[in-house]
Parts: sequence; structure tokens; C-alpha cells
Amino acid sequence: MKRKYWRCCRKCCLALLLIWALLILLALFTEQGKRAIRFIEKGNDCSDTHSVVFIEETCKNHSKGLVSGTFCEHLCSGAVQFKTCLGHGVKPHVLLAGYGDTEIVLKAKRLYSDSAVKSHIHELSRDKIYSYKEFLLVMNLTIASRLFSAKEYVAHEQLDKLFEECDGNGDKQIGFNEAASCFRILCADEYIFYLLLHGIPGIPDTYGTCGNIFAVQNIPATNMRDHILTRDPRTWEKRARIALSLLDMIEALEKTPHGVLYLCDVQETNFGVSEGVDGSLKAYAIDLDISFFEKDMYSMVTGQVTTPCEQHSDCDIVSCWSQCDMETKMCKGSLYSSNLQVLCLEILQTHGFYDPGLLYNAPDIISEHLNNLLDLCSNPKHLIRFSDDVLVKSPLNMLSGLRNLLRNSISS
Repeated sequence: MKRKYWRCCRKCCLALLLIWALLILLALFTEQGKRAIRFIEKGNDCSDTHSVVFIEETCKNHSKGLVSGTFCEHLCSGAVQFKTCLGHGVKPHVLLAGYGDTEIVLKAKRLYSDSAVKSHIHELSRDKIYSYKEFLLVMNLTIASRLFSAKEYVAHEQLDKLFEECDGNGDKQIGFNEAASCFRILCADEYIFYLLLHGIPGIPDTYGTCGNIFAVQNIPATNMRDHILTRDPRTWEKRARIALSLLDMIEALEKTPHGVLYLCDVQETNFGVSEGVDGSLKAYAIDLDISFFEKDMYSMVTGQVTTPCEQHSDCDIVSCWSQCDMETKMCKGSLYSSNLQVLCLEILQTHGFYDPGLLYNAPDIISEHLNNLLDLCSNPKHLIRFSDDVLVKSPLNMLSGLRNLLRNSISS
């Protein structure tokens, strides 16, 4: 009798272990699991020793007058204390550092493969001294070439800030080394966005540059989605407030002076939420590497695919969806998704038991209405694209509906 009892127990234990293993495998094949794997792979690129050497080399070049920028004195005088590497390798350097009583992030694009850097520097005359007016004309054209678009992007106050960064010794003139240093920083498209969007809600503040390094406000990535093996300890109110801060950020990016800024790499590790002293929450886009202004999207979509497209997804730029002309087999160049649409799909919405979104398990009184709104907002492309080949952007007025529903749910 005892033997049968223990045999039964062993079978139950094995069955439970098998179910547990299957749950883990299912997690790995969900989008959440894939995001976790990408995060781990990104972290493995880091080397603190290599990062320290990189900063030291930059400071040596600064002491020789080879690189300049308003942040060089802070970086190289001991005011900045390196803490750890957040990611580099084939990607740009991303380093965490202390600066006074706050933390900052140092970013730097790798330059060895950027032909634009070599081309611009090669065209410079080693003996020429650029005046304010001459140099700003060159910088304006350079920024326009990086963004595929017209030079009216850059306002005078932004060019003034750029000139200040490039004028390392403050003599109101730009020599060869200062110009070369400035071209290096302008080859980081993310820095150009920080320059053009300074003061826009949802964009981290910048502290300055040194060579191809630029320092930005540290906003740690915020966990946006639940994990199937642990339960999210945050209350509905906290998660709803995080969602509201994300909606505020999306609305601000729809109304920049340069048009809509499209975030084409929407995943939870690319957003952070900070809490103010008054308890208010503010969301930030902390990785603008794959972002584009609306005016630039046509050039990006039509230029990214050199071979004929066979399906719509061939024309996508990660989270930014486009469409393939099935007759010409060429990308149409139009964008058929919005920031709000992708945010709903990738962050807010729940996709089954194994992939709960930020707004999972809503209060019963709003649950059905919220799920309907999120379904309308996300318009999953695998359903839309095979429905008469029509893609529909989420209207921005849907943002107001989501915002009102969430506010009412936490105020009642």
C-alpha cells in the first residue's frame, strides 16, 4: 500500500515539474520572454574595464586639444565618477556615472564604421578658422543631411547651443580640432534629437558633450509588463498612473515643433518613469536610436529595402509599420502605425495569460470597456493587413478616451 502511495506521489511530482518546465518554455516564446533574452544579451556586451579606458582615452585627447565640448572639464576633472557599463559592443557605449549627488548616463556612438564622419572631417581645412556664421551654416546642412530633411528643422537657439558645444575654448571661433570633434557628436542621431527636442516633455535633459560622448539625465528603465512567474506588487492605481504618464509622453511627441517624432523601437526597456517629490509620475523615452520625424519616414521606408518586398513586414522599421505594393513589389513609403497604436499593442494590452500587459486585471467596473478600447487602439497588424490590405492608424482622440477612463478608475 505504501509503495503505491509513494509511486503516486512521484508521478504527481514529475507531472508538476513537467508543467513548470512547459510554463517556462512558453514564457520564452512570448514577446515578454524574447524581450528578457534581448535584455540579457545586451547586458553581456558590457565591460567596465573597457569603459574606463574609453573615458580615459577621451580625456587624454581633450588634454591634447583633439576633442572639445562643454562637458569635458566635468568628465576629466574627477567631477564624474564612472559606476558601471549599461551596454556596448556593436552598439553605442552606454555608461552609468555619478555626477555630484545625481546619476547620469554617458552615451557615445562608435565611429569607426561611420563614413559620414570621415567624409566631413576630410573636407575640413586644418588651417581654416570658422566664424560663427560660417560654422553654423555647415552644421545646419550636416544636421539636415543626417535627418534626410530640410534645414528648417534647426532653430537659432538650438544652433547657438550647438556652437557653444563645439567652441571648446570659448573664443567664438572654431578651429580644425573643434570642428572635427563637433562632426563626431553630430554623427550620433540620438544626440541630434536631444538637441532639437530640448525641453519637450518625455525627452531626458542633456548636460553637455565631450568629443563623441554626450551626457544625459539618468532615467532607469521601468518594468511595464508583469511576469508570469511572479505577481506584480504594484496596485492598479500605480499601474494606471504609469499608463497615464506614457499617454502624456505620446501626446507631447505628436506635437513637437518639428512634427511627430515616431518611436520605432517600442519595448519596455526603452521607457522610464520618474517620480517627483510631489508623487507625480513622468514618462521618458530613454532610447531614441531608432526614431524619426514624420518628414523623414518616407525616405527611411523607401530607402531601407534595396530588394523587392514580398510582404508588408518587409517594409517595417521595427515597430513602425509600412506597406508593400504587391504589384510593384516596392515599399510604399507611407507609415501605417502611430506611437499610440504601438504603445497599446506592446505595452498596455494583455496578450493571453502568459503575457499580461501593464493594464492587466483592471477593476471590474471598467474592465470590459478598457479591453475594447485597447483592442481598437492596437489594431493588431496581422489582422488589419490581411483585411483588404487596409491599415488604419489609431486616432489620437482615442488617447483622450483612454486617459479619461483611467483617471476615472483611480479617482472613484
